[in-house]
Amino acid sequence: MITAVTGTVSTCLTGPVNVVISSAGERQRQYTAGIAVGVLAIAFGLLAPTVTRLMLATPPAFIAALAGLALLRVLQGTFTIAFAGRYTLGALVAFLVTVADVTVANIGAPFWGLVLGFGVSWLLERRDGGGPDL
Repeated sequence: MITAVTGTVSTCLTGPVNVVISSAGERQRQYTAGIAVGVLAIAFGLLAPTVTRLMLATPPAFIAALAGLALLRVLQGTFTIAFAGRYTLGALVAFLVTVADVTVANIGAPFWGLVLGFGVSWLLERRDGGGPDL
């Protein structure tokens, strides 16, 4: 009932928060951390309707940019893995064609990304390990 009044959705944070708090330091500080988490949860619940209204009032492009910024580290790690080994040019071509999101012959960009990425690797990157076989 309390979360319904504040417009928030109840979540089950008890387990993860308990593990974090109980694994750290002195017992006296654990009680303080538990109280601090409770106060922060109440503050978050009270501010959630206002933050939701503000987010709904922002332009969709801003929200998309904010989401993109949040994913920068994930993309960095993914690119580091994808472009560190063999067939890096094919991986890059597959990524760029897929991101372009162009439909050809009523077939979507992910298919064309795979086809063109494979083609580039087969034609240009055979030295990276014999090239993919047809």
